[in-house]
Amino acid sequence: MEPQSQKIHGVMQMPASDDDREMMARFNDTFRKLKTNREQVPLEVLQTKYGKAYQKLTKEMADLADWFAARLRERMPFPMHPKDIAGNRQLSQQIAAVLAEESQPGALMDQYRKALIDDLDYDKFLDLVWQLYHRTEEAYEPYWQKYNFWHVYPDGHRWIRNHITGFFWQNGQPGNDSDSFTNEGGYWMDSKGEYQGAAFPPHIKGDKIWTRKN
Repeated sequence: MEPQSQKIHGVMQMPASDDDREMMARFNDTFRKLKTNREQVPLEVLQTKYGKAYQKLTKEMADLADWFAARLRERMPFPMHPKDIAGNRQLSQQIAAVLAEESQPGALMDQYRKALIDDLDYDKFLDLVWQLYHRTEEAYEPYWQKYNFWHVYPDGHRWIRNHITGFFWQNGQPGNDSDSFTNEGGYWMDSKGEYQGAAFPPHIKGDKIWTRKN
């Protein structure tokens, strides 16, 4: 399948700007050229007789693959608490460490480049890019969870609120008042009750209650 502007796992839409459109056009064009060359000329001939041009083409494809993966992360940033200076610094370092690890030979970045250049498989490439994003999500998850608190109101009603975004968690199973709340069937909503997303469902015990001293 030739890459086109599309939703990735139902979350991100590319392209999103004129620059993105230009880069995606380059991505598509380069991938198309690579496929055509591989389909019409034996690989050994490409690597010898046309070695210099083929090497240039594959390097451009690799660079565009890296752009795509980086742009996905930029389009899906992890929100941070503005007052948690030390925590934000530590989180940034943890994410950077994940990316450094996955940039090593044979790791995910190497794999997604090979998916395009060697396998000519865009779907495999996309899956590997998404795996890389999930690695950074794993680093972010504990940071997000520490800012989830129960808010208990005068009428006794309880809501889980995230103190980074201010969003409230709406349980996917209405009427569940369990003191131990781990439910991935709900979603985050704002103070108006409008849907804001379902990423990072809260994993929180019943005694983690917000007070002014928190």
